[in-house]
Amino acid sequence: HMHMPNDCIDFKGDVKEITERLKIHNLVTVGIKEKNDKISSVGEDIAEALINLCDFLIIEADGAKMLPLKAPASHEPVILKNTTMVVGVAGIDSLNKSIKETCHRPQQVCNILKQNDNYVIKPKDIAILLSSEKGQKKGVHECKNAIYIALINKVDNKELLDLAEEICEYLQQNNIKSIITSYKEFNEV
Repeated sequence: HMHMPNDCIDFKGDVKEITERLKIHNLVTVGIKEKNDKISSVGEDIAEALINLCDFLIIEADGAKMLPLKAPASHEPVILKNTTMVVGVAGIDSLNKSIKETCHRPQQVCNILKQNDNYVIKPKDIAILLSSEKGQKKGVHECKNAIYIALINKVDNKELLDLAEEICEYLQQNNIKSIITSYKEFNEV
């Protein structure tokens, strides 16, 4: 379940509506309206059909309830078998906070890191969660042609950039490509 953008198509089975919107807009969000202005998945069969309508189909396979770090439950993530890229996302703002205050599904995070929920997240912990088959890489091996990329988000200053680069070095040692993103402009000193 994710927040419904203003321009979202509340899918009721009409693929023509999506096709027409794609003729006008580069980006179309599709979901089934739920309560509280949230949308849920259209389902695997519909998602498979939508692949033929667009150049890129991006599916949120596993939400984190607006928290920066998580590990999936047994039923997550939901990844289509013909997926070509899986992106594991972690917010760097989880650093120096306890598992219980910054992680969705804290018990799963505790299990992967072998720590209790008062444990404070360090850079290597983010890398472990992004590289673990029980963490963000869960289910990737089931996709025949999928590549996996780790994305470290909210890197909004030089200090955080240094920490993100430390995480990327660990990921690189494990043959995982990574991307660092920021939504704020900052100048390096």
